[in-house]
Amino acid sequence: MSMTDRLREYHRTLRQKRGEELSMKQVAGSFGGLYAVIHLLQYFDIWTLLLLMVGVYFVYRQIQENWSKIMATFSQENSEPPVSAASSKSTKSKGKKAPNRSE
Repeated sequence: MSMTDRLREYHRTLRQKRGEELSMKQVAGSFGGLYAVIHLLQYFDIWTLLLLMVGVYFVYRQIQENWSKIMATFSQENSEPPVSAASSKSTKSKGKKAPNRSE
């Protein structure tokens, strides 16, 4: 499947169906985001705000990536069976034994 076909398919699946209305969560998120941008424009010009948004996005992605690695390591440690004390004693070597001297 070529890149253009995949983009067309992606666009088709995201398109709004006929008669389907927006959920209240989508409407509230849109208005909340619009309000936040307008409110922040009182304190920053548009270019500073855009640079801050890009910087925050990169920091967010870095934190998300590190958190997923931490959780993967955590789940990997929990999935391994614990080593019991009895089995660890039997696998340890206690050193070389002195050869038997028959004098």
